[in-house]
Amino acid sequence: ALLPVFSYLHETGHALVCIADGNEAEISVDIFNGGITLCHGDVSEPFAYKISGGLLAGIVGTTIGIALFRWKIPFIAITTIGIGHLVNAGIEAFADSYFTHGVEWSFFLGLVEFVTFFILLLIFDRKTVSRGMK
Repeated sequence: ALLPVFSYLHETGHALVCIADGNEAEISVDIFNGGITLCHGDVSEPFAYKISGGLLAGIVGTTIGIALFRWKIPFIAITTIGIGHLVNAGIEAFADSYFTHGVEWSFFLGLVEFVTFFILLLIFDRKTVSRGMK
């Protein structure tokens, strides 16, 4: 349920850099394929444009996740999405465009989010057993 919301937030990060350069941005989000931002014009800082989407969604997701630390399930779910977007930001900024648009990209990000989710479950969902004192 949160993936389309964070996809839109991700694309908004790209759009903000596009708009800051005086261009017009067009965002499209699809529930199955994520989203895309079309920037109508040239971006003066391509690196900032590439990294901004995942960075915005990652910072927001991780911050909200940490704020919900007392509630394990929302904390784990939202923090997982946030960390996934932070990894996405790094890869989008430095990887070849083929990789970021191929099937391998989706598989890799899915793997990162699964591993993050599993690790957070192991760390934060442990039950404590109290031993009775005799």
